Amino acid sequence: MPRAAVPQYLGQDFQSASPGMRFGVYLPLWTDKQDQEKELKRRANRGSNEADEIRKLIENLGQSGAVQELVRRGRIPALWEKNNFMATKGVWDRVVVLNPNDRSLARALLERQQDLIARLPQEAVFVAHARSVAPFTTGLGNEH
Repeated sequence: MPRAAVPQYLGQDFQSASPGMRFGVYLPLWTDKQDQEKELKRRANRGSNEADEIRKLIENLGQSGAVQELVRRGRIPALWEKNNFMATKGVWDRVVVLNPNDRSLARALLERQQDLIARLPQEAVFVAHARSVAPFTTGLGNEH
């Protein structure tokens, strides 16, 4: 299964992380060795010319050597490359949905901001009501 690009000791469950971190650093779309081996086996077990070729590679080079050769040919992703071949469709569903904790944090932030504004003199406050006409994201903590 594709995994997040983080050290093993952090695990792979990031439901309590901020949405920005889940979408960025913790996005589980990066290839690991198990992904490569699983894809190699899947392709070798098909009834096709490619399967015959892969079985010969495994026989001649071993599993690791066959993986390296298919990576070299661009047919499976290298370690820690974006996993376009094997990424699960459910990844995006897990990342983009705001969970109850996200909503609670957003409400708390809004309340703190409203409290701060209420303490300022009226002339120090500027409020602009706007509507985005294109996708807009800010405050994810990424370079921009």
